Amino acid sequence: MKKKWWLLALASVAALALVACGKSSDKGSQGEGDSTSIESSEDVGNSESSGNTDTSCVHKGMRKINAIEPTCAYSGNLECWVCNDCKTYFLDEEGTQATTREEIKLPQRSHDSIFVEALAASCGKEGNHEYYTCSMCEKYFEDEACTVLLEKTDVFLPALPHNLTHVPMVYGKGYEQGRLEHWYCDACEGYYADENADTEIDSTETVLAAPYDITDFIVEVPEDKTPVVLQLSDTQIIDAGQTRPGRDGVLYDWWATGKTEERCYKYVRETINATKPDFIIITGDVIYGEFDDNGSVWTDFIAFMESFQIPWSPVFGNHDNESKMGVDWQCQQLEAAEYCFFEQKTLSGNGNYSVGIAQGGVITRAFYLMDTNGCGHASEESLANGHTYATFVGFKQDQIDWYTAQIQELKLSCPNTKISFAYHIQQYVFEDAYAKYGFKQSNPKQDINVDWLDDKAEGDFGYIGKQMKGPWDYDRSVYKGMKALGVDSIFVGHEHCNSASVVYEGIRFQYGQKSSEYDRFNSIAEDGTVIEAWTRPEGAVSMIGGTVIPLSEDGTITEPYIYLCGDEADKRNQKPAPEPEVNGLKKGADLYGDSVVTIKAVAFDETTNAYAVTANSQGKLYINTALLTGKTSFTFSVYVASGYNCLAGCGPFSIRVKPDDHRVDNIPGGVTDSQNKQYINFEEGGNASADEVRLQTNTWQTFTVDITDITSAATPCTEFSFIIAAGNTIYLKDLALS
Repeated sequence: MKKKWWLLALASVAALALVACGKSSDKGSQGEGDSTSIESSEDVGNSESSGNTDTSCVHKGMRKINAIEPTCAYSGNLECWVCNDCKTYFLDEEGTQATTREEIKLPQRSHDSIFVEALAASCGKEGNHEYYTCSMCEKYFEDEACTVLLEKTDVFLPALPHNLTHVPMVYGKGYEQGRLEHWYCDACEGYYADENADTEIDSTETVLAAPYDITDFIVEVPEDKTPVVLQLSDTQIIDAGQTRPGRDGVLYDWWATGKTEERCYKYVRETINATKPDFIIITGDVIYGEFDDNGSVWTDFIAFMESFQIPWSPVFGNHDNESKMGVDWQCQQLEAAEYCFFEQKTLSGNGNYSVGIAQGGVITRAFYLMDTNGCGHASEESLANGHTYATFVGFKQDQIDWYTAQIQELKLSCPNTKISFAYHIQQYVFEDAYAKYGFKQSNPKQDINVDWLDDKAEGDFGYIGKQMKGPWDYDRSVYKGMKALGVDSIFVGHEHCNSASVVYEGIRFQYGQKSSEYDRFNSIAEDGTVIEAWTRPEGAVSMIGGTVIPLSEDGTITEPYIYLCGDEADKRNQKPAPEPEVNGLKKGADLYGDSVVTIKAVAFDETTNAYAVTANSQGKLYINTALLTGKTSFTFSVYVASGYNCLAGCGPFSIRVKPDDHRVDNIPGGVTDSQNKQYINFEEGGNASADEVRLQTNTWQTFTVDITDITSAATPCTEFSFIIAAGNTIYLKDLALS
């Protein structure tokens, strides 16, 4: 680093210092020093001397004068000290190097001249004549020697006004870009965000993205056609021929290899041909991946959907990626299909993408198809990609960030576009939406046919048969964010026995209609009873099809409905006669059956109403355990006809209690089997273990069970149910807890 010239002068002066003043052993208090320059000092005395100091002064009061670098406006000085008593200058605080005022002074510098070229004034910007300026004092001069001072008004020229043209907002169409409102000056060729030209912007900031460049895919519908979107859900195709060793519960005949046409394809084909959709979404569980380890079911389904030559988009459910082929392979097959609109992306989950429904170059509605993760039995081959999640259910933050950014961009270019989401597993907000029809998440079994309700809201329809399985977004925070983005509809699958579509807070919450007879599905009996089962009960009609979503010219959903396949749709839509009133616990909130048990209130005879409880295969009739709190006895009346079937080691029915550490052995008829399962058994004749539970056929009997040991246990009762043998119908009335 270069040393400053005046520091070198300081060293020279120090070398010429004269003999220092005499010192006392008691130096006394020294001055703190100050920043006074030598030009402002009023010191007198021998300040002009060159070392002829007053030898009698001990220089107790030394005042510091800071160094000041000279400029073109004033002279400077070296750092020094002055004695307050004798007024002598020194180069050191100790007073050993005397000097003079003149030796410490540094001469004023000349101007540092800089030439500035002339600049013509323009719109919004000042101009100037040519001039010189000094880098130190920053004044303006006419000549290079800086002898002729100029005023600012002599130098600068005022800015000229902009010649602004207002450019209005124009929305793009198709692949053509639009533009934001702005102002353009043809004089300076500048772009401005406001009419006062206060905020200049880059030309690129005026451009709106072309609508078709924002969403991942576009379905272009002719302008003279009403767009129709079809929601299929949970086709969940099973090939029992690929069953893994040790797998229980396989219906080898019903799900046999080669029955895909009978169980699924015929229904999907009829639904598509009848509704003539422009776009098809499948809200998850296309296949049961556990039964497709060789990938043949997956590729066959893709070929089947491609045969319609209609754009279609699936989302992954919680069963699809169980296949040992792995989810990345499955995604590759989808992306390679001509009519399948699907994109894997690097986001969490598999397949997060958007599809715009467009007419006349305008996107009227955009579908955001998302993966809700939660693939509890995903194969190792699927988990290997690092963004398939077995336990996490819902949207990860990167998924939320992606759709938020894209929707915001879409709304800027197409502010009137309607927004829909489609995914597999529902959020907790669905509970809020369905509550208006009596839905309770605490009840595993629901029986709510919205179509048959006298007070149903306009636009609501469908059936609710089950509580939600594995909902997510408990605090509704993700839902609130979606709502803030303007979403007006959410389409999900997952719950095979739910198909309701209801509007809540201005948003449509819709379960897709089950689209195959694989896994659980609903059927309807001749008397109008909806039956949930894995196979079609004798005499019943399967409720299989899809949910149709017609759109108006501006993208509004208009009169959606469920299409049910088959020739007996009228039968399924016919409202049954009201059921008679039965005394005691009520069907629905208090009593509910599992998927193979139906419960219907009937007139048993001219004087007695009862619940007819039928088990298509061995099943359970549950009593809401929330009702057990504080109760000590359970009473019910039962009628069982002769010729019944028996449970293993028990009578035609028994009461099952969970957990198994409850004390049913203290209850008459209490049974603990070899697996430590706990029952209260009701048998006929002398086979019963106690008179209190001895059953008689072809007559009404009333039983009272002491449940004190169950309800007072430290561990709450989690199940209190009737187990009913396959094929049996028992009649119940006057069920009560006290």
